[in-house]
Amino acid sequence: MLRVKDLLIMPDILTDLSPPALAVAVENNLYALFESFAPLPGAELHRTPAFLRYRVPGLMNPMFNGIARCNIPPDMIDSTIHDTIAYFRSHQTSFWFWWLGGSSQSRELSSHLEARGFIPYEFDAPGMAVDLHNLNEDVKTPEHFRITKVADEEMLRVWGHTFVTAYQVPEFAGQSWIDASLRLGVTQTPWQFYVGWLGDEPVSVSMLVVGGGVVGLLALATLPSARGQGIGSAMTLAPLRDGRAMGYRVGILFSTDMGFSVYSRLGFQQYTTISRYLWRA
Repeated sequence: MLRVKDLLIMPDILTDLSPPALAVAVENNLYALFESFAPLPGAELHRTPAFLRYRVPGLMNPMFNGIARCNIPPDMIDSTIHDTIAYFRSHQTSFWFWWLGGSSQSRELSSHLEARGFIPYEFDAPGMAVDLHNLNEDVKTPEHFRITKVADEEMLRVWGHTFVTAYQVPEFAGQSWIDASLRLGVTQTPWQFYVGWLGDEPVSVSMLVVGGGVVGLLALATLPSARGQGIGSAMTLAPLRDGRAMGYRVGILFSTDMGFSVYSRLGFQQYTTISRYLWRA
């Protein structure tokens, strides 16, 4: 099983900082995460020239079930949507995402998906990238703030609870990440979790994903009571510094409206958009 620390020896580090290359890197990092689900028990990945479809049984978070990297011939769009719905329905998958990005079809698929009952979910989120050697690291945080990496089950559960509270999402959304990490082994996952603390209170989370030649950030969130103190910026910088120490040159993420100004101040720029549609059984 490939671990984050093992990626030091990977030869696919992106050095092309042109806008087109960075736009593609935003998507490729996300798709690499989906493909990293393959070792999970019972996981199914189906790769074709037209799409990547993935499913992990027992994990309700739609991040673990979906379809992406779509370049479907126009005359096959409706049949592919029908077959994909039937596939997830046959496995009683309650929630899953259909992802669209700059190099995938967007305009062609959007109307078809909405006509079939898919719900736009964080639609047209900015896909952003930064040169890790040109980060603005001048960030101040409260005196008693600290960041720890998750390395055992106890801290994993702290991360999950903080994730759910900060994002205000159902409990299963965080529990799925806990379950996936326990199935692989907390120190054997292809992702790394971070927890930010104010004194003894966990107040923020973030996540490192390495793939597609870049460092990717997910699950960046801070409790409302702890916002406006530089904590979100610090939780962004910690994984980026780790990625830079591994030898990576580029950090990527897709932003919420709330986070856009924070990431821009750190040096991120928008290069593409990422969209996703939610299917609810």
